[in-house]
Amino acid sequence: MNVNRISGLASGMDTDTLIKKLMDAERIPFNKLKQNREKLNWQSEAYRKWNTEIFSFRSKTLFDMKMSSTYNTFTTASSDEAKVSAVANGDAIEGLHTLKVTQTAAAASVNATTDTSRTLSEDSEFVVKVTNAKGEVRQATISLKAGQTVKDAVAALNAAVDAGDGKTSLGLQAAYDDNLKQFVLKTKETGASTKIELSVTSDTKNPLYVLGLAASDAAVDDTKTYTGQNAKVILDGYPETEFTSNTFKAFGLIYTIKGQATPATPIEVTVNVKRDIEAEIKNIKDFINKYNEMLEKLKKTLDEPVYKNYQPLTDEERKALTEKQIEQWEEKAKSGLLRRDGILSGLVNSMRLNMTSIVDNGSKYNSLAAIGITSESYKDKGKLTVNEDKLREALEEDPEAVKNLFIQGSDITEEDVENDPTKQAKRGLIHRLNDSFGAAFKELTEKAGVTGNQADDQSIIGKMLQNLDARIYDMERRLIQKENRYYRQFTAMEKAMSKYNAQSAWLMQQFAGGSNGR
Repeated sequence: MNVNRISGLASGMDTDTLIKKLMDAERIPFNKLKQNREKLNWQSEAYRKWNTEIFSFRSKTLFDMKMSSTYNTFTTASSDEAKVSAVANGDAIEGLHTLKVTQTAAAASVNATTDTSRTLSEDSEFVVKVTNAKGEVRQATISLKAGQTVKDAVAALNAAVDAGDGKTSLGLQAAYDDNLKQFVLKTKETGASTKIELSVTSDTKNPLYVLGLAASDAAVDDTKTYTGQNAKVILDGYPETEFTSNTFKAFGLIYTIKGQATPATPIEVTVNVKRDIEAEIKNIKDFINKYNEMLEKLKKTLDEPVYKNYQPLTDEERKALTEKQIEQWEEKAKSGLLRRDGILSGLVNSMRLNMTSIVDNGSKYNSLAAIGITSESYKDKGKLTVNEDKLREALEEDPEAVKNLFIQGSDITEEDVENDPTKQAKRGLIHRLNDSFGAAFKELTEKAGVTGNQADDQSIIGKMLQNLDARIYDMERRLIQKENRYYRQFTAMEKAMSKYNAQSAWLMQQFAGGSNGR
């Protein structure tokens, strides 16, 4: 609203300063409302940061601890790493394994001798049909122009896509070497199911000539088919087994055949698998360290001091401070936003309860304390330490019990526990922790939403902020109206005084004139 403002011309008063002081008093509740809004926004950001922390811990740290390979760790040693290597996962079986390879897996491939002197005298084309290891068939038509060579054909083959959808790769690799004068075409996958079919379907010149697959470019109806082969392996004396790839899994080991084998020249190796207890100890210690770090972060947030004299700065206060001073002030003002917060306190209590509980795993190693993981003092407030000797003893004596202590009962759901609370005793510590962190994440999301979703935030704090925004807007509008009213009132006063002064001056002039006449 525009208001004609006359500032003290008649009265001599500093109208702007007077109205500013009046409005400063009027703005006290308005500034308080804005400060509350800012503090609530900070609190929402703090909650969302914790939501991110909790999600990360649950999806990374706890997920990793659910893997059996964390507890069943093995080292492998091949008698000939150059020919066969092996990596063990959590399902591996300790001991010496034998491997005899009588045939390595191979891709369907085409090899031919040719050179760039072979060219087409006319435009022509051929069809390439590819069958992958799953039996899926893709095909494309390769068109070559007169004068083009094997290099043009290689480029066309590598760029070809399936005619069916116009975008899926054929799964081929084509190459030509000038020095060797060799053309090579092969499938990216290996196995007996892989196949390459080349065919000339027109009466024009034969384009396979430039690839070295035809004696001349005379038009012929030539169908050529090339197939791959499976790897053939005899493992631990069992009957021969075929695999479509030279990398395959058996008895918890992932084998990779590196050398070439034939029935006449087989590859024979042994692979020794040993349990790596030191690696298992490290994995468990790493988890306990991350657990302690999370607990420490939570405790720091919950115990953070509140500085009541440090409230969010008003716009006027900001103008009087430097950037550094503002930063230091807000650091104090933001301290303690989540002090003694119910959601985070509940998570801490749940963490401690979970990590001190007993798991019904049928063994004496049914708690963390039983395997050497304890809280040394009440002053640690739940922080855990690891006695490596006791942990090593438990892993050597009953490794399955240690694993079950952490991850037993993966098939028992929260719903199962709700229906039958006794099933909770069967669930490993990691599953219990996972539930606790999941519940906290859900509560925090309901309280403050998630990071990156502020535009349509329907959380509890999100709705409170929307309500405050509406109140701030209405109050600001009323303050503008009041300030304009003050100016109208002072302007009216100035106009009245100006009129009074003009009349007084006229009267004085009249009196002075009358006196002069006498």
